[in-house]
Amino acid sequence: MLPPRIFGVLAMNMGRLISAFIIVVFGVFGSHKAQALEILDFDKPIPPTAQLLISDFVTANLHMNMENYQTAEMDLNRDSLSEYILRQKKCYGDQKLCTFLILAESRGNIVLLGKFSARNLALGNSYTFGVQDILAFQSNNNDYGYDIFVWDPPTKMYILKKQTAG
Repeated sequence: MLPPRIFGVLAMNMGRLISAFIIVVFGVFGSHKAQALEILDFDKPIPPTAQLLISDFVTANLHMNMENYQTAEMDLNRDSLSEYILRQKKCYGDQKLCTFLILAESRGNIVLLGKFSARNLALGNSYTFGVQDILAFQSNNNDYGYDIFVWDPPTKMYILKKQTAG
């Protein structure tokens, strides 16, 4: 028969082993629910050449000037080339939705990759055809209700994939 002290040591080590097992299981299988979204930085300056090209695009295609827009720079397809998201400075309508444009530089010109109406945009954690998905939030009060836009190679544009109810 083993002395009572050994039973105490074994019980304590068994408790640590069970705790470690639970932490590992939840760490591996439970981590899929939480996601960190990449928020766009519209305050960071973009390169002057891109600013000039985007300004020309806005003037020619939207018949506005850049004073009405803010720009965020990011790499949506991990090719080390920047894409740009334009956001209206003032949003209009009853729902106060903003117009967001996804733009890229191609051969010295700016091309439109997507257009969304939303209160806010964030970059998703997932990629479709190697291009980062975009989440368009319609409400200031509901972080779980958003539209998911994915890259569509045939149209060379972002398209609506799914709406979440939140």
